[in-house]
Amino acid sequence: TNFFLSLHLFGAVLTGYYILKTGIAVFKNSQHTYRPLAIKISFITCFQLITGSLLALSVTHGQSVFAFCSRIGLYLLLVGFAEGMLFWKMKQGVSQYAPTFPNTYVWSPLAAGMAMVLMTIIIL
Repeated sequence: TNFFLSLHLFGAVLTGYYILKTGIAVFKNSQHTYRPLAIKISFITCFQLITGSLLALSVTHGQSVFAFCSRIGLYLLLVGFAEGMLFWKMKQGVSQYAPTFPNTYVWSPLAAGMAMVLMTIIIL
């Protein structure tokens, strides 16, 4: 449990850092950072969904499905807002050199993380 908690807290710090970087990049209109940020946030989200699920399964006291889902939902709302800002800014790109949203690199890790979440819900 402590191992999963440590991993999950480390991921939370990384998530906060990259969401803060996203806000700064959007504010400064740093187009060259949008694509890498979207990819990093997606992979960290996958990591967080997996470690959060493992943490939920490893706790000894009973946890309700509602509590688990509400925490996952709040986290996905926060991450979705950051990814949405990046998506919106990349769609606004007016030059031919504007970055395109990395759909495959963003949706694949999220799907993997959500698969773990669904398995956790079934087990809980």
